[in-house]
Amino acid sequence: PEFDSESYKNVDGIIGTIISHRYATLNELRTIYTVEDAYIMWEIIAINNYNEHLGREVACQKAEQK
Repeated sequence: PEFDSESYKNVDGIIGTIISHRYATLNELRTIYTVEDAYIMWEIIAINNYNEHLGREVACQKAEQK
């Protein structure tokens, strides 16, 4: 990458991703959702991010062809 990104130091990456994307709060993850729920939320976020990335790549390729 063009820059060094920072990782969560005191929170698991999956939990941090769920919270930062506002799918759930830490309290909700502790009291309402199961581990399976958390993995499902993380998968949704990951697939959405990947699809957005692919869309940006296609848009850049089309822009370069003009």
